[in-house]
Amino acid sequence: MIIDVSRMLCPMPVLTAKKTLDSLAEGKLLEIITDETSAGDIRAFIARMGHQLVSESVLAGEKTARKIHFLVKKREYL
Repeated sequence: MIIDVSRMLCPMPVLTAKKTLDSLAEGKLLEIITDETSAGDIRAFIARMGHQLVSESVLAGEKTARKIHFLVKKREYL
């Protein structure tokens, strides 16, 4: 699943990511696209909730604000 939370105002990027991750089964992957202003909040949310940050990259070809791509694996509960 892919969500684009760029251009959303705080706290909507994190709330949208949380709601989407909550709807996924354990171990499933979520791609999050955000802008630089929310990237730190997304990183902190992923770590705080125990999800795995599989990768993080800057999307090429963006002419205005840079967009950040996160690949997140939903935490597995034991």
